Amino acid sequence: MIKRLPDSEFEIMEIVWDLNKTVTSSDIMAKILNKKYKIPTIISYLNRLEKKGFLTSEKQGKERFYQAIVQKDEYLEFETKNFFRQYHNNSILSFMNALIESKSISSEELKNLKQKLNEYENEE
Repeated sequence: MIKRLPDSEFEIMEIVWDLNKTVTSSDIMAKILNKKYKIPTIISYLNRLEKKGFLTSEKQGKERFYQAIVQKDEYLEFETKNFFRQYHNNSILSFMNALIESKSISSEELKNLKQKLNEYENEE
């Protein structure tokens, strides 16, 4: 079962997902913006992610190689469903009202959304 990740661990997973290959802590360190984590911190995050079932690892010589088990789209689907349930009582209308009232959606995005909704409605 997927669990919600703290922002710091999500940041590490995003790098793993973006690299789309087996990675080392050095690979991740090279991608961290503004080098805000040190290698021991990254290794700690990788170990936590492995314990949570997001990564698998294999030691080869002195280096440990990590690979994603949970895919990005799978995690984002989990987070999206959780967000809608927790903050909008599973209501897309509640979510859209929040976006519109906060002026967080542009008229162009709203136009594209209307078009998508019309396409979806016509498919049924």
